[in-house]
Amino acid sequence: MDLSSRLSGQSRQELISFLRERVKELSCLYEFQKIFQKTDSDLIQLLEEARRVIPAGMQHSEFAESFIILDAITLGDITKPDSKSFIEALIKIDGRNRGKIIVYYNSPDHSLNFLEEEKLLLNKLADEISWLVERTEQKAIQQQLEEQMTRSDKLVLVGEIAAGFAHEINTPLGSILGFSELLMNMDLPEEAKRDLQRIHHAALHSREIVKRMMMLSGDYPLQIVPNNIGECINWSVEMLGPQAAAKGVQISVTLDKEIDVFSFDRIQMIQVLLNLISNAVNALHEGGNVYVETRKEHDNIVLIVRDNGPGILPELREKIFTPFFTTGKIGQSAGLGLAVVQSIIRNHGGEITMRSHTGKGTEFCITLPTALNK
Repeated sequence: MDLSSRLSGQSRQELISFLRERVKELSCLYEFQKIFQKTDSDLIQLLEEARRVIPAGMQHSEFAESFIILDAITLGDITKPDSKSFIEALIKIDGRNRGKIIVYYNSPDHSLNFLEEEKLLLNKLADEISWLVERTEQKAIQQQLEEQMTRSDKLVLVGEIAAGFAHEINTPLGSILGFSELLMNMDLPEEAKRDLQRIHHAALHSREIVKRMMMLSGDYPLQIVPNNIGECINWSVEMLGPQAAAKGVQISVTLDKEIDVFSFDRIQMIQVLLNLISNAVNALHEGGNVYVETRKEHDNIVLIVRDNGPGILPELREKIFTPFFTTGKIGQSAGLGLAVVQSIIRNHGGEITMRSHTGKGTEFCITLPTALNK
């Protein structure tokens, strides 16, 4: 007589029920793992899909509700469960508690309890979530490092190029500028003078690009002396006033009166201001506003340039400080403006960050130390 024949009717029913529950749990775990194998979905979407399959692994699945907490994110409808009818499992990553899974029975029948096997299942599901989050975060860090290395390689390449040909280019440019100025003062036909003006303008433009590349490569010496940042801002705004007025754009300046003189390179800081304010003006239509403000935070000076324009597209935001990247038309920009701005700020021991919201505007925030030792 085999085992099944020896079992009583009640024992056989218990065995079938036991096996049915184990199959449900295994099926739940399988669905969990299958979801986490997807590579085309983001973390939150995967966790939400996984959360929805958890109740199916419980004995009383028709009453089971689940939610997942990860850091500041909560998935599912949080209802405070009865202390006797819920189970939870911690989500641990690198030894730290980052969240939990909670499953409870949403039923007036408080006699419903969870099996020990279901608690073990929930712990296993929490381990799967920990693995997914760790894998996702490691992938994001790796991608960030690769992007930083690519960008660093570009900067090194630009530096090598600038150091290699800047001095060679400046010599013939100086000759072109000198002779063109000399010829423009001679008695020549108007058409010839116009041609000379074009040559002179093109040479000035080329020399400016060389200067920017030298700044980017760190080959342009800083002149760190005490200066007044408010005077630099007001001068820059005055210089760009006609450009703003022509577009119907208002530039507002708010200066922190507690900020006194501190040391920085005046010429380079004006270049930073002209670049950021000009970019903001160009991004706006009639009736737009540019705001320039300063404030003091501990031992740092904070300089902000923001606008209420259309903002920068999400796919372009990570590229704006990349050398030779530009959103302008071909021939209008060399794509070195913001790369040079970032280089200048970092050479001053500071940092520049950007925030942009589509349809609301863009903000550049510069942080500079008040005590700079060079």
